[in-house]
Amino acid sequence: MNRRLVPTPSGPDVVAHDHPHHTCEEAPEDTMTGSTTGSSDEVRWLTATEQQAWRAYLRGQRLLEAALDRDLQEFGVSLPEYEIISMLSEQPGQRLRMSELAGLVVQSRSRLTHTATRLERRGWVARQPVPDDGRGSSCC
Repeated sequence: MNRRLVPTPSGPDVVAHDHPHHTCEEAPEDTMTGSTTGSSDEVRWLTATEQQAWRAYLRGQRLLEAALDRDLQEFGVSLPEYEIISMLSEQPGQRLRMSELAGLVVQSRSRLTHTATRLERRGWVARQPVPDDGRGSSCC
């Protein structure tokens, strides 16, 4: 069974198991490490304090991204668009292969293509074939 921590609306997180019948038996837990007893292959699960910190980090990260995106909107650019333009501005020749750029901005190549298309329509970027490779394209 897979264990996961699930937030509850009225209190601390609880340990839940993924199981088709939604029944579970709790494995004994080491109160010092938060890990279950048993084989050394088992994952050490987050303690309640670690889980609370992790969730606070995730929430803070989402709030920061939302605030940055909101602030950029007054300039007519989204956060993902700004990130692409910023990455390109820092590159030699202000160009990158689309696959490299996707990795840098942590977007799928498909998502990057859609975003680059929006920027291209505005005249902010251009896509060109990579001279050494007939299949690849770069964004500049």
